[in-house]
Amino acid sequence: KVLLCTAEETRDVLTEGLRARGWQVDVAIAYRTVPAAVDRALLEAIAAADVVAFASSSAVNGFAAAVPRDRWPRVAAAIGPISAATARSAGFAEVIEANRHDIGGLVDTIVDWSVKAPPA
Repeated sequence: KVLLCTAEETRDVLTEGLRARGWQVDVAIAYRTVPAAVDRALLEAIAAADVVAFASSSAVNGFAAAVPRDRWPRVAAAIGPISAATARSAGFAEVIEANRHDIGGLVDTIVDWSVKAPPA
């Protein structure tokens, strides 16, 4: 038996995968993602950024809902294919995706991108 602690908004991939392999899975919502308020200083920092990094689709969606599009950096860096697809759907001009879908992979992707296309 597995107790899966998860976000309120999550995909069921892990739950379904475990159940398909015979595990009994109880799901407990452990946290809820709540959008942060965006003040003027944060908007200025966003507008000055060369790239914005996302480790989840909910982060992309929260950013897109809270930040006026004219303030977005041209490039979004995504930790994996799901968050990359969400960033593309949101309307980022360029989306780079980590080859390794973890934080280290995301860092490496941003560094590699900056070498190939140095910040303005």
